[in-house]
Amino acid sequence: MTPHAAVEHPSRPLALASEFSYDVLAELYNNTRVDYIVPMPMNAAKMREYVTLYDVALDHSFVALDGHGQPVGLGMMGVRGQRAWITRLGILPSQRGRGLGQSLMDAMLGAAGSSGCHTLQLEVIHGNDPARRLFEVNGFTHVRDVLVVRRPPRTGQTSPLFDPSIQLQDLSAIQIERCLAARTDTPTWLDETPSVLKRGNLRGLSAIDPHGRASWLVYHAGLLQLSHFVFGPYIDEGVARALLFAAHNAHPKSDTKIENVPADSPYWPVMMSMGYLSTFTRQEMVLTR
Repeated sequence: MTPHAAVEHPSRPLALASEFSYDVLAELYNNTRVDYIVPMPMNAAKMREYVTLYDVALDHSFVALDGHGQPVGLGMMGVRGQRAWITRLGILPSQRGRGLGQSLMDAMLGAAGSSGCHTLQLEVIHGNDPARRLFEVNGFTHVRDVLVVRRPPRTGQTSPLFDPSIQLQDLSAIQIERCLAARTDTPTWLDETPSVLKRGNLRGLSAIDPHGRASWLVYHAGLLQLSHFVFGPYIDEGVARALLFAAHNAHPKSDTKIENVPADSPYWPVMMSMGYLSTFTRQEMVLTR
């Protein structure tokens, strides 16, 4: 095995993630998650896509090494301007309890500081108490709960489930970009506008009620799954229902998975009434310095 350039750390050897192939990074990530609450396995192609979509800086991400130079832990960090996002942090089960998680955190916090990042954010799955405690020790505070939700495809629906007086219209690519540029919500890193635009294959809908009040919905339409929903201003239940119904009516055979819906979003009760289920909850945490 080719020796990796060691990253200076007072107690644990680390290497830059950029020294490893996507195959190795994906395998390491999967192995650190074998007993995880939600494993979410990846392959090399998915890892590459993840790095691209979410601006993960591999030269600011780190791999923990054992005494033989073998990878035993991973911590990745995205960078956008003066903000950083910590993700994919994990240690092999056999190597936990040795301070490797803190070593990775130290390295990423140091890299964020040297890059001029003043705000760091992350999400931790509710119930992952060891990870949450690690983040709290390092100064992160819980700011809100966000939901990962799904809706299975439904077929055979023929009657509209929204007020027919609400006018619906497809959005052009330029209109979609304008809507995203005018966002007033506070998304997590996964569904920020750069993430959504990089995902591509976007569809958009606008809705206008009889009083002239308007809102919109933009989403990613994959081959078999809808994702990355971005909602415009909440008008009322009727407009929200019309937008969601139109999206699902256009893709009746598609599964839907939406990550990081704020638990207090006014859209969430409407989504539940239309068959959405929460699969698990994440806690968003932030460190400002």
